[in-house]
Amino acid sequence: MVLYWTFLKLLPYILSVVGGIFLSLVFSRTRFKKVKYIVWVLPFAIYFIFQPIYEGDFSNDYREYPTNKLPIEIEKDQLIVVVIPGCPFCYNSIQTMKEFQARNSKLRVHYIVCSTEQTSILDYKKEINGAFSIENTKAPKKWAKIVKGRFPSFVYVAAKNSKIWSNDGFGVRAKDAIESSLKEPFN
Repeated sequence: MVLYWTFLKLLPYILSVVGGIFLSLVFSRTRFKKVKYIVWVLPFAIYFIFQPIYEGDFSNDYREYPTNKLPIEIEKDQLIVVVIPGCPFCYNSIQTMKEFQARNSKLRVHYIVCSTEQTSILDYKKEINGAFSIENTKAPKKWAKIVKGRFPSFVYVAAKNSKIWSNDGFGVRAKDAIESSLKEPFN
């Protein structure tokens, strides 16, 4: 299994602990020996304050959905991001998807905006800037029902059953699972 995203998320925390141990060793050779215990956790604490670990960061909480029941016909090994207009979390997913697609040239990302209003897609189009396809859906209620009203949602289209993650379930382990499936399919 590919663990790139998990390692990338853990690396700063590991480095902050190693840095703390190093600082602790430096302080243990000075007259401030009692400070070494505080210094040991200080880099980790500071990093954690600015970059806390959220519940969904390491998650891979998906549910399966029959691919043949999706409202549009899409090729397998494609990641659909279902968004709504004006959603800051949806908008922020674009940068992550650009990074994700840059690492996985086989993966096609497709944005679906749950709105029939053409102007609702403009901000997304501008930010996506041709990196992947985007469209308004003709069936916003169907998509909202499929993703259970949670936006953004990520739908990895597989042969039989697609995998659906809500934003808080699409952590680094989910990204690693998708990358692995591009080498060895889910189903």
